[in-house]
Amino acid sequence: MKLHVITIAYEKPVALRGLIDSFILQTNPDWIMTIFHDGPPSLEVKRVANLYDNEKRVAFHATTGRRGNWGHDNRREGLAMQLGDPGDFVLITNGDNYYIPTFVEYMLEVIQGAIRRKEQRVGMVYCDFLHHTLGYINMISQPKLNYIDMGAFIVDLKIAQEVGFVHMDPAADGIYCEECVAKCREKGLQVVHLSKTAFVHN
Repeated sequence: MKLHVITIAYEKPVALRGLIDSFILQTNPDWIMTIFHDGPPSLEVKRVANLYDNEKRVAFHATTGRRGNWGHDNRREGLAMQLGDPGDFVLITNGDNYYIPTFVEYMLEVIQGAIRRKEQRVGMVYCDFLHHTLGYINMISQPKLNYIDMGAFIVDLKIAQEVGFVHMDPAADGIYCEECVAKCREKGLQVVHLSKTAFVHN
């Protein structure tokens, strides 16, 4: 089981390095990251990308032109191109976010624990988070529009790809979440709340 991390970035080289390092420091190494920079990167961003040339779990891509559109086009492309094994999960996040060192461990353990206990298979796990626009107060997530951030949940990769990232408006993140939840329930998969604050939205 592996976590595919799709990171959407636009400049902010210092924050991007912090995001990547927060995964390098994860206690569970079962993750890979694909970074999609929106448009040609600055020299500073290139320098950050070059720091990870020898880290096989990190791949850096840049679009030929600036797409904008809240990064949704890059999310759609990144989701579609993931090649994973059955049982892999996916996280879509932004390049200025931060994850605690046990994020991957905690999230994957929810799934693996259900397997060991021979419970209903898990299709989505979501956690609580801190949000910068609210003074970094703790946000108790709910898997629906306006109550969760894109970076606070992981979804079975095949489910996520079946849903796709098709909405291209400011509410697309929440709609994608709701559609993943609906698809999980349609397939009889658990949607589990991990009541730990494991993610910082910047």
